[in-house]
Amino acid sequence: FPNPEDSPPELANGWLYEEITAQWSHVVPGLDNATVLYAGYYSVPLKPGFRIITLNSMFGYSSNVWLTENSIDLASQLAWLEAELGKSEAAGELVHILGHIPPGIIKSERTWSREYNKIIRRYENIIRGQFFGHTHTDEYEVFLEGDRAVGVAYIAPSQTPWFNYNPSYRIYIVDGDRPDTTRLVLDHTTYIMNLTEAHETNVSRWYELYNAKSAYEMGSLTPDDWLDLAYRMAANRTLFDIYWTNYANAADPYLAGGCDDICYERRLCDIMTSDRNDMDACYEVVKRKRHANSYKEDITTFST
Repeated sequence: FPNPEDSPPELANGWLYEEITAQWSHVVPGLDNATVLYAGYYSVPLKPGFRIITLNSMFGYSSNVWLTENSIDLASQLAWLEAELGKSEAAGELVHILGHIPPGIIKSERTWSREYNKIIRRYENIIRGQFFGHTHTDEYEVFLEGDRAVGVAYIAPSQTPWFNYNPSYRIYIVDGDRPDTTRLVLDHTTYIMNLTEAHETNVSRWYELYNAKSAYEMGSLTPDDWLDLAYRMAANRTLFDIYWTNYANAADPYLAGGCDDICYERRLCDIMTSDRNDMDACYEVVKRKRHANSYKEDITTFST
């Protein structure tokens, strides 16, 4: 995914963006064809006062070799995102952001991750949901300013069984159309098809794996609530094991292998790392976990 401004014609992705525009214009009302044709990102008003902004997260993917040319803002996407959020703020709109690659994972380019987090902190007042995939696991990331939660990224599992996970999908319940709507996610439920069962019975059965509020004993799903869940899991291995089962889509190969202490700490750290350049929150949650288990090891020995 090269920079569209100066990529060689034989390497340009114009053909892909043209096809995406042709396909999506039929199903996405109000699609801004100009930005899709330029670099595959777009912004659409879904309803009065509510906007969807979709990113081409390949421009923040560390395996994108074109980042060696411009690691700060390839395709000027982050500058565009900030401008769109500024317009939404001025118009009194609430926003959901959609993308593929979560900003805090190891394959997210460090500079892009840092700059994206700055934007989230600046516009926390209007960004009411961030939705990503890519990892094939069921997880989330908390965005922080100091020790204060300012956002959460929902990372949904995949329908493909790659990496031996069960095919999965998630349904969100979002605050809807009413005068004082928050547009926050109110709850979500994940459904799976267990491949072990399907192979044994030759029947593909989809069923509910878990419901977020029920499984994690959450009164609501605000960023503060998700931060609190991370700290509760740090002190409660039983609660974490529920999360681990859901994280792995209840896939039998992963459940059989279990999640040892290193795995436990890394999963907690994943939750607390939305900016790959800042490990402070990771160290804090691991410190709490070790304190709860009377560990004496120096926290600086931990690494993801």
